[in-house]
Amino acid sequence: GDYVNIHTTRERLTVYGTMKDLETKLPNRDFARIHRKYIVRLDRIVAIEADAALLGTNPAVGAARMPVRVPIGSSYKAGLLARLNVI
Repeated sequence: GDYVNIHTTRERLTVYGTMKDLETKLPNRDFARIHRKYIVRLDRIVAIEADAALLGTNPAVGAARMPVRVPIGSSYKAGLLARLNVI
C-alpha cells in the first residue's frame, strides 16, 4: 500500500512511501501532481489532449520514443493548466 513506483528515462524504481510524501519532497517548480496516482516532471509534458498529458522522453538519453499518455485527474486539471500558462 505504501509503495511508489518512480519511472526514470532508464529504469523503474519502487520506494517505500506515499504519493503525498513524495510530492512534498520534489521541487514544486519542476514537478506537478496531475492525478491521484501520478506526479510528472513539467518539462517532459509535450502536449495536453483532453484529459491526458503526453510525456516525451529525454532526447539526451537516446532514440526518441513515442510519448507516454498519463491521465489528468479532474481535480488537478485547472491547477496544471494554470502552471503551464495554458489558461
